[in-house]
Amino acid sequence: MNIGMIKKHVAAYLRKPTAEFVFEGEDMLLAELNAARRALELLNDFQTQKIVAYLTVAPDGTDIGLAEDTSGSAVTGVTGTATTDLLTKVGHGLETGDPFVITFSSGFTGLTSGTKYWAVRVSSSTFKAATTRENALAGTTVNVTANGTGATVTNRAARLKDWTTFYLLESTGSLSPIRHHTRKHQSTWAAEQIEFRHFRTLGDMTLRYPSTIEEAKLLGLGKRTEVFLHGTKVELVPRSNFDMNVAIDGVKWMKDYVSDDDTDWMTEAGPEYLKWAAVCALNYESMRFASGTDGNVAPPVKARDEAAQRLITWDAMRNLNGRMPKGIR
Repeated sequence: MNIGMIKKHVAAYLRKPTAEFVFEGEDMLLAELNAARRALELLNDFQTQKIVAYLTVAPDGTDIGLAEDTSGSAVTGVTGTATTDLLTKVGHGLETGDPFVITFSSGFTGLTSGTKYWAVRVSSSTFKAATTRENALAGTTVNVTANGTGATVTNRAARLKDWTTFYLLESTGSLSPIRHHTRKHQSTWAAEQIEFRHFRTLGDMTLRYPSTIEEAKLLGLGKRTEVFLHGTKVELVPRSNFDMNVAIDGVKWMKDYVSDDDTDWMTEAGPEYLKWAAVCALNYESMRFASGTDGNVAPPVKARDEAAQRLITWDAMRNLNGRMPKGIR
């Protein structure tokens, strides 16, 4: 079932045509279906949204919002216009600063197929490409000198809503799980000062840390690397003087619905929840039902909650039955 079908079911229950739910260009049916999906996501980490994301952590820390999903979600049929440098695809889903990879067979001169770029969002259907995230934020984009059609764009922005385990990605390609904390207590800092006192320099009395992961192992420090989260900023301690790569077992937000043709696992597995949640929300405008007065028919609020619980239970059973991966082993 797609979003357009669910919208028709909601409108039919409320006894109005779908067109009457559009106010000043805003599709209230679509908005409420997105709100319903997001409300359930806030309270539940669904298996299909669990991913392994990757983040390059600078010596002074990096925002976890920059984590990338190397598998990503792809859109096809992207076109390029040389006169405006615009890439066009309705519902592309990119925001300014998002990394993406574009692939194509011809055209799009100025861009290289299979290369990562960063998006400059112009509208919900158009965007431009920049060679770095800094350029994207500054609005400095690639000059596209030839039109193109039929490209595929893969959005690599992870957009994590939650995370469980961090792993140090070593030069050999192996992964070592590391502990993470939301803050570093003063007692921990004090213990480190004592434990690593023999690495102090005589000049400014600052701690000297190894310059490579291999050296860290020789000094017995590599296994002690820990992640500290200051808000959304990820820091590795002991601090290194070079960038380090980490992998993250995380849960990403689902993509917003933007058109009637949109489908995802929730429209397939939980259309009843989406339908009844939208009915309940839009009842404030239509006033088609009153709670507890629907006779022998289950009120929409009850139907919504029961459908949500069925979806949550089904998702949990997939994990118990081993149908979904549980992250990095």
